Amino acid sequence: ARERNIKVCPENGKFDAIKHVFSLYGPEYVGLCYDCGHGNMAGDGLDDLESVKDRLVCTHLHDNDSHGDQHNPLFTGTVDWPRLASIIARSSYEKCISMEVTQPLSGIEDETEFLKTAFEGGTRFSEMVEQARQNIG
Repeated sequence: ARERNIKVCPENGKFDAIKHVFSLYGPEYVGLCYDCGHGNMAGDGLDDLESVKDRLVCTHLHDNDSHGDQHNPLFTGTVDWPRLASIIARSSYEKCISMEVTQPLSGIEDETEFLKTAFEGGTRFSEMVEQARQNIG
């Protein structure tokens, strides 16, 4: 990581293991890729994210019904988007909203409609994060 000037960013799954790695390596070497679908399936993902938000480097944002890794468009499942927006706004994350959505399990047959839904969800969430940042400052 030092030679190539990169960070290693494990995706959330087993937060105890990730927190252990964080205790061994500083934020200049190891960050977090937060997948809110995985967090939603775990049931406590946002609590875990809150505890390590200073290590957030990248996101895989998508929605699900908490029973499977469905990669559905934002705001179509049970992810707590207002709380996630608040955590991201207070985190070290400074990049654009990055989604990881796919059409097959979305229930949206038409590709154009799927892309429109994904775009609108990403825009809505981005605006929520910006509003939360303004409320902080």
